[in-house]
Amino acid sequence: MERRNLWRLRCILALVMAIFLLTACAADCSWSGRGEAWIDQNQDGVWDSTEPPLEGANFAIHDLIYDAYSPERMISAKDGNTDLYFFLPGCPRVELEVSVYMPAGYRLTTDDRVPVRKNGEIARFGFVPAKD
Repeated sequence: MERRNLWRLRCILALVMAIFLLTACAADCSWSGRGEAWIDQNQDGVWDSTEPPLEGANFAIHDLIYDAYSPERMISAKDGNTDLYFFLPGCPRVELEVSVYMPAGYRLTTDDRVPVRKNGEIARFGFVPAKD
């Protein structure tokens, strides 16, 4: 009888441990949004319908509180867009900003960093060809 109780206790402890681990793993969060890059022909910082997209702009996400960066850069496609994402283990309080690294031969017409707070936000960056 005592052996059976010990077995039940071990099963209960294993179940409690499994629930704890699953709950701990499920407590992770992420932020996601979109990055946009375009050739800002009139240099007004707004992507007008006549302005072409810019392929090859490199985006990164930075957490200002923990000084952590996204492990990889996300690059704009032919349509000037890229999906942005940042994994947040343990759901810490963060203060995120998206930054862009200029493709060779271009300069920015917008700020090089954009603060983001909510999922789904868009970080927009305009460029013009750099004059030699």
